[in-house]
Formats: sequence, C-alpha cells, structure tokens
Amino acid sequence: MLGNHLPERFADCRRFGIGELGFGTDLNFLLSWQAWREHAPITARLNYLAVEKHPIDLKSLSELYLGWPELAALSQQLIDQYPLMLPGSHRLCFDDGRVVLTLLWGDAKQQLADSDAQLDCWFLDGFSPRSNPELWDQKTLSQVARLTRVGGSFSTFSVAGAVRRQLAEVGFDRSKVAGFGSKAQMLVGELKIKPGTEHKSPWYRWPPPRSASAGGLNVAIVGGGIAGCCTAYALTRRGYQVTLIEQGQGLAVQASGNPAGILSPFISADHSLASQFSVAAFEWALATIKQLKTAQTGIYPDWFHQCGQLRLATDGRSQQRHQRIIESGWFPDQLVVNVDGATASREAEVDISDDALLLPLAGFVEPLKWCQALVATAGPNLRVEFCQRVETVRQQGGGWQLLDHNNEVLFDAHTLVLANANDAQRLLPHIDLSITPVSGQVALLPVSSGSESVSKIVSFDRYLLPALDGYHLVGASFGRENVGQHDQLALNPAEHDDLFRQVDNQFPGMFERANSDQLEGRVSLRSSTPDHLPLVGPLSTAGGLELRYQELHHGRADQHYPVALNLPGLYLNVGHGSRGLVSAPLSAELIASHLSGDVAPLSRDLIDALHPDRFRIRKLMKRP
Repeated sequence: MLGNHLPERFADCRRFGIGELGFGTDLNFLLSWQAWREHAPITARLNYLAVEKHPIDLKSLSELYLGWPELAALSQQLIDQYPLMLPGSHRLCFDDGRVVLTLLWGDAKQQLADSDAQLDCWFLDGFSPRSNPELWDQKTLSQVARLTRVGGSFSTFSVAGAVRRQLAEVGFDRSKVAGFGSKAQMLVGELKIKPGTEHKSPWYRWPPPRSASAGGLNVAIVGGGIAGCCTAYALTRRGYQVTLIEQGQGLAVQASGNPAGILSPFISADHSLASQFSVAAFEWALATIKQLKTAQTGIYPDWFHQCGQLRLATDGRSQQRHQRIIESGWFPDQLVVNVDGATASREAEVDISDDALLLPLAGFVEPLKWCQALVATAGPNLRVEFCQRVETVRQQGGGWQLLDHNNEVLFDAHTLVLANANDAQRLLPHIDLSITPVSGQVALLPVSSGSESVSKIVSFDRYLLPALDGYHLVGASFGRENVGQHDQLALNPAEHDDLFRQVDNQFPGMFERANSDQLEGRVSLRSSTPDHLPLVGPLSTAGGLELRYQELHHGRADQHYPVALNLPGLYLNVGHGSRGLVSAPLSAELIASHLSGDVAPLSRDLIDALHPDRFRIRKLMKRP
C-alpha cells in the first residue's frame, strides 16, 4: 500500500480498484482488505485484480500464513476460497460482496490483454527487470496502462532506469520517494495519458454502463428460474433496485423446477472455450452457494449435496476420452482423477466394474430451494411479481416498458434483463436468437434395498443421483426439438422406459419396473443454442448489426469496423440448455459486474464466446 496513499483514498470513495503484478503470498491483498475494512464506507466496493504465473499451492500458503497471525481472520477466508490451479480468471468474493478478488493465473502479458477493468492503483513488481523481465515487458506495461483510469497511481520498489523509461512511454509520470526497510528508494507515479483503445472484435464490444451510480437505477428481470434469480441476487448485492417478473405462480416453474439437478463442469481434453467457461462457472457456482450459508455456519446449505460424481467409461470411446482428459495435464486432481472399477465401487458404495473419472467437488442441488435462497438473501432491494405475463417490451425514453396483453404498462425500468429461456425469442420477434426449445424428461425411482447405499452421482449413458426424499432421480432424456412454447408436456412412457432400461443395464435388478400408470418424473423445456453455450450480454438492434457488418466476409482488419450498436439497457441471460445450474450464476455475475463497473469475471475471449450476437456475426463472416 506504501506510495499509493490508500487509507486516505479509501475513506472517500464509492468504488475502488487495485491491480497487482505478481500475487505471490497475497500479503498486499490481505493488507489492502484490512485497510478497506478500517477506512472505506460500509457501502463501498473494492475490486482487486492480481496476476500470477506460478501460484503458490494451498498447503504452502497455509504454512506461510502461520507467520502472520494478525491477518489470520482474513487469510483463513482466502484459504477457504483458494481457486483451482488452472490458467485463467478466478473470482472470489468476501465481506458479503464488498470485496471482490479476481485472480489471473498465467502469463501477465496474455492474462492482462484478455481482461477488462478500470483500476485506481497498481502494486507493480518489486524486482528489477533483470530479475523478472516478463513483468517489466513493454507490452505488459501497456496493458497495465490500458486497465488504469487517468489519474490512477502505481508504486514499486524497483527504481531502475529502464523501469522509469518504460513507464513514461506508456503514459505514467514517475518520481522517486523514500523507501521502506532495506529499500532506500521506491518509485511512484500517476497515469497522465490514456493509451489508445484497441478495437478487437468491435462487433462484440459491450456498451459502457448507463450510469456511474447503481443506487439510482432500477432493473427489471423477466424470468423466475435459476438464471433470473441469480441475476437478481448479483444486482441487489450491488445496490440495484430489482423487480423480478415471473409469469408462473412461483419460482422455478420451468426447467429449473426439477426436484434435483447436477452441479458438475463440462471438461474436454483440449480445454476448449466451452470447457474453460464451464470450469470457471462451476467454481463460481460453488462460491455462490457457500455465500448463502445459514446462521453463519460457513458450510454449504442443506439443499446442496456435495457428494462427488463418477463418470463411468462404459465403452472404448469413453475410455479414450477419459484418458485424453487425464493426459492433457490441464486439470488438477482436486477437480478430476481417474479411478479403476474397484475404487469407483468403494466411492459409490455400489458395485461398478468400469473405470471412471471421479469429480470430488461435484454434487447436486435442489433448484427450487436454491432460487428461494437467492431471492430471500437479496433482501429489500428485490421485489418479486408472480402471475405477470409480459406480452411485449418496448423502448421508452431512456429505458424499457413491459406491457401486458392489453398493451397496458406493467413495469418501467432503466435496464431490462431477459432471463426467460425460450420465451425471450417471443419478446424479441425481429431478432434471431438461435435458441431452440428441447424437451427433457427425468424419472423418479423409489429407493430399493439395492439402491439405498448409492452415495455418489453415477453417470453413464444417463445418470443416477443418490436418494433424496425416498427417490432416486434418473435422467435425462433429450426429446423433441422445436417444441412449441405452449405445447402440453406430459410424461412420455417410452422415454421413461428408456431411462429405466439404461439404469437397469448398468445396475441390473436395482429397481423394479413401474407400471405405466405409476410413472413418477418430470418433463420440461430447455433452451438450447447450436454451440451449447448460453447467450449472455447485450444485443444489437434488429437489422442494425447486419447493416453495420455486411462486409465482414471480406476479411478486413477489425479496426476498419465501428463498435456494436446495442439496444440500450437490454441484456440477455438465456440459452443455458442442460447446464444452467452451472452456467447461470457466473453469467449473472458477468452482467452485474459490467453494469456496476466491476472487474470482469471472465477473459475477453470467453465473454465474446457468450455474446448474444455471435450467431448473426458468424453468418456475416461467411462468404455469400
């Protein structure tokens, strides 16, 4: 903190951002957090962004903290949330959302180039360019300047001439001041000149937040499932006044209404964009659930069952896929390990002959209870309206109006978030969202003497959950596509038989086949996209995108095109398919972070991969 005058600056701010090159033992973060607690207003928010190429493992970090007992209360919280050792962005949250830590594991130059933030000060590396050249690389410092507000400060114990020259070249002034301890001098300064903004993929640029102050804004969210409830929770924690509008009689009445659902990441051997997003979303979903602890116990709520998951290798193809995942070296043992049949049997407490991938952090949730907890925790900033069907939406002045079937105004809002799955297409009839309704069915099988011991989620061609309230959930079928939004969905005996047959093939005789008039289960519609990633973010105007980028197929450089022309104040959080329990919380956090000016929780390439305009852009990129 030395050289940045943080206590004084903390005392008079609403939001503050700090960046650090080299997270190391994270003492700078802990001391900044401690000072924030002591000096900042209770309603202010601290964003801390740190990059580290070689993160310290959790065991070593815990041992190091023993030497700092005065920071034990804070360091233990960090240890409890310490992220996976995977390259990329990791979001941690403390003090009920007042302090947000975004950790970037990987090369500083690359990680900063993929980040979005506007920070108020930096802790630059304390070693000389000779000892740590990567952190004093000119491209790295250019990214530091890009992520800094004009007037933002820095401090470093390195006073080398090369350091002073490179900082000046990217727009910082600098001066030597008295150092600390064995350091006679240190370097401090401020950003005087903002570097030019690069326009990479300008068609995916998000608009600037509509106001610097969240307190005066109100947001309407359409959809009371997991996506809508997570969005409401993320926004109310930042001071927004939110109205959550659901056409049904309660929360989670559509696809989020299954009795239970799996919380487990999609992973691939190449760690594709889909895999990167899913793992990051899985981490954040676990963190969000833990934030909803009851009675300050610090444990997960009883509606999240962190039992672990076994993904069985039932044929040669799945065996090869599992082997490639393990051999890729991407994933730490904390996330996934390979086990043989004997170990799988011990883990699941049921006979299994196949090898498997064990994901010990995975589990299953009761979605309705999750949605109820999110809404309850949101507090007085959230108003929930049931049995309200929004028939149309229209821009009015600087905001949005939501109208009923009589064309009467139901609600006015500065900002509108559509989190209503397939129904979003009905409200935006002139824009092709490329979402498809897909039906899915789950079966509920009564607990038997052979099934009551099952203690892990077991995935094969389908999946079997441990017992909950006297039943095992087996799922899930993938039924008819292009199902009409208002089609009556009833349990399909053939699909129920298929679910039973597949679980019986894996565990012969475990369950008795039910008569067709005794079927227990549920069928609902998912909202799916062609690439199985959700649509998250702003949306371009109907026809405006096509006109603006009609020559994309010529392949000219990005800087030849203007930034996107978005519908002001409109955001989507839809298209989560069968993975919404994992993907919806981080998607909500992304939208809320943008609106409030927080550090983005994902890298640029992942944010672009979720952009609602991506399918329209891909069409324009193809030669006619």
